[in-house]
Parts: sequence; C-alpha cells; structure tokens
Amino acid sequence: MRDSFPENTILAFEQSLKLGADGIEFDVQICRDGTLVVFHDPTLERMTGGNDRRRIADTTWSDLYRVELGQGATIPQFSDVLNWANRRQLYLNIELKTDGDNALELVTAVEIEIAESGSASLQSRLLISSFDTGVISLANSHNWVWPFARLLGPDDQDQTHTEDLARYGLHAHYSLIELLELARWTNAGKFINVWTVNTHSLARQLGSLTIDGIITDCPELVRNALE
Repeated sequence: MRDSFPENTILAFEQSLKLGADGIEFDVQICRDGTLVVFHDPTLERMTGGNDRRRIADTTWSDLYRVELGQGATIPQFSDVLNWANRRQLYLNIELKTDGDNALELVTAVEIEIAESGSASLQSRLLISSFDTGVISLANSHNWVWPFARLLGPDDQDQTHTEDLARYGLHAHYSLIELLELARWTNAGKFINVWTVNTHSLARQLGSLTIDGIITDCPELVRNALE
C-alpha cells in the first residue's frame, strides 16, 4: 500500500482511508515564502528520484506546486489537507518539522492555519507531534489546546525516562517499547502511540499492551491483526 501513491499526498491519504485507517499522519514544514507545505524531507531529492535537490526552506510555493511526485500527485499545502479532512471523520496526526531557524514562524503559521481552515469538529480530532523540543516548548507557550506528542526515534533510548517527557503525550518508535514503563503514562493520564508498525506479529503484540494507538504504513494489515 505505501508504494501505491507518493507519501504525504492527497492520493495517498485517500488510499489509507480506503484500507481502513482511522486517520492519517503527515509532515508540515514552511517554505521560503512562508507557505505551509505537507512534505517529509528537507529536500526534494528523494521524492523526485534525485532529479531535484532543492531544499524546501529555500523554495517558494510557486515552484513547489509544479513539482511532480508521480502518479499525478503533487505537494499539497497544509490548508489543502485541512480542507480535505473537514469533509471526513478522521484523525490528523501532524508532525511539525523545522530547519532549526524557523521554529517560531512555523508554530505561529500552523496555529493561524488551523484556526482559519480547520472546522471545530476537525480541531477536536487533531494531534500534533515533533522531535524538536524547541517546537514543543513554543507550542506550550502559545497555550495550544490540541494534544501534543514528543516523538522518540530508535536512537533515543537515553530519552525514555527524561523527566520532561511526562509533560506530553508520547510517540515512540516500536523498538523502545520495552524500555518504556507503560504504566507511568497511564497513571499520568498521558497517551502513548507507537510507530511505525508494519508487520502482523508486531501489531498483535502491541495490541495487547496498554497503548493508545498504532501508527503504520499498512492500515489494512494492522486492522486485520487487531480484529
């Protein structure tokens, strides 16, 4: 499924829902002219097969929207995805990505765009996450009402018990699950979701634990494993 349509595109999101996903996860970053775009990598290189190596942060929207990603898919604006999601009952897991210098600009723009383009119903189903502790701190300083998750990758074993984690929800790589004291999160009233789970056996294993959600590239596989 994950190879059917280019990632982070409306076509891929539509396909995920058809295969049984409860929601979608995508990445938001800011391009040169301040437009919020849905794209994972800092550059266009991987998604264009090496043909275009421009950085998202250095490229304007007027250039980005012309980039072809394959199968008719193009890079959407954040507002495009919010407007698309307004018409559907689904959850949005939004990862905020920064180049290190534009965190405040990113957080401010995301807040404004959600207020302008997200319906009240959709805003009740938003979940926002980031690896960047600076982004998380800024979101907290803006008193965001949307739940925020701290992302931990497979190399973040030393972060699994840091004190500040308890302030947020958690999105942990599945390889960290044995290091996390799951009862700690339950007792603190915090949520914990696990990524990226793409095998039947792992989905069944995690489904028996006290976690709140499974993030996957293969929603149909995970649904079958949990039923």
